[in-house]
Amino acid sequence: MNRAVLVSPRRKLQKQSRKVEARRFRRDLVTLPCVQFSVGWLNISLPIHISEASWLLDLLELSESFTENNRPWRGYPASASAASGVQIGFETGEAGGMHISIPAEHLARWSWSRLRAIFRRLLEVEGLRVGRIDLTNDDLRRQVELPSVVQHSDAGNAVTRSKIKPHIEIRPRGGSILTGCSFGSRKSDSYLRVYDKYLEGMAKRREYLENFIRWELELKNERALAALKDLVQLEEWDCPAFVWGLVRGVVDFRQRDADSNVSRCPLLGWWDALVSSADKVRLRIPKAADTLERVTTWLERATMPLLAVTLRVRGLSWLLAALQQGVIRWRPRHTALLRAGMIGET
Repeated sequence: MNRAVLVSPRRKLQKQSRKVEARRFRRDLVTLPCVQFSVGWLNISLPIHISEASWLLDLLELSESFTENNRPWRGYPASASAASGVQIGFETGEAGGMHISIPAEHLARWSWSRLRAIFRRLLEVEGLRVGRIDLTNDDLRRQVELPSVVQHSDAGNAVTRSKIKPHIEIRPRGGSILTGCSFGSRKSDSYLRVYDKYLEGMAKRREYLENFIRWELELKNERALAALKDLVQLEEWDCPAFVWGLVRGVVDFRQRDADSNVSRCPLLGWWDALVSSADKVRLRIPKAADTLERVTTWLERATMPLLAVTLRVRGLSWLLAALQQGVIRWRPRHTALLRAGMIGET
């Protein structure tokens, strides 16, 4: 005889509620974006006197939290700071000029539409220089773990001009753990960092721990300015693909044994899934015009040591003959450089 199990209406309602919550949780996992874009840092220099920068402080929401410091900063005789970590250095003389360093904590307060409007207003300032901008894509689902990045790089599947540097943390109780890796040099105009935000939060003892892998591209100088100009043309949903395109210019993971021509080698499956087949992005950097001063500086820096050795071995006669051959090989740009130099000397 089957014994009926009586379930109270309240308990039945609780079970149904748990099922609904479970379905909602699974749905949220499916709809969770795989990649989240953000701007992680911005350094800018502007030819503006601090007495005329009230509009700039209002634009960056610094007017109320702006406090002056009694010390120089980054070559500027005076400086100021804000509670959000923004640092400002400025000239006190008539010429003016200021440098502003804006960290992620301050940038994160704005939506993309607001941030883009701020960037567009800054780009309208004549003489703006962008010293650094950090663009980040956060792999929220941890589709690719750090050991895979390092292993495929060591296996020769990374197409890059930069060397990979694993970041390993030694544990106090023994052992070690891979916390991140980087491609390139901090002194270069393109520097890529890949790191585990959870391990970073643990190391810094943060109260709230984020759990994802961050791909952070640090651009400087002309590349930073070019990236900013392209960025303001994009909608927020286009920004992750833009950053992946820039990252692929630093490192690209391909099946190197598939073809002798690297450009024909297919992307590795995990890399193709992560970057969502984003095309490489080439920044439009205007080529600086040749001047006699730039050419002289390059000659002194790059060729003088070898020229001195050759001159010591072969003598002055060789140098005079080489210079005569150089005149025969002149092209229009060399003639134009000569004319410009002669005009400058008069």
